[in-house]
Amino acid sequence: MSSVEKRGLTEWKTDLSLDTALGLLAEKRCRDIIYHLQEETTPIPIADLAKQIADAESRESSTAPSDLHDSIHTHVHQLHIPKLADADVVVFHRNENTVELGDNSPCIIAIWNAVSDIPGPDDK
Repeated sequence: MSSVEKRGLTEWKTDLSLDTALGLLAEKRCRDIIYHLQEETTPIPIADLAKQIADAESRESSTAPSDLHDSIHTHVHQLHIPKLADADVVVFHRNENTVELGDNSPCIIAIWNAVSDIPGPDDK
């Protein structure tokens, strides 16, 4: 049994390289986008997604959500969504300015789940 089978991962038909997947998962905002989109059954407006991320980040810090929202919206829209869309992890509907999980999302979510179970240097 391979280490992939031991971790309970299934084999995915994907052209997403491991380096690309891990690179995307290394970025917190990319993980935030994937996390929030898992809760959605239909495409979500990017503004709503940015608000969800800002609300979550404001709970983790003393910054007000309104102060974070514009900055997060810009970064999500101009930087992270295009990266995730290029990897087909999300689908960006430009005309509607909405986003949803793409064909490679199950693969990247499986990798995320697998590596999140691995203790890091700060875990005791």
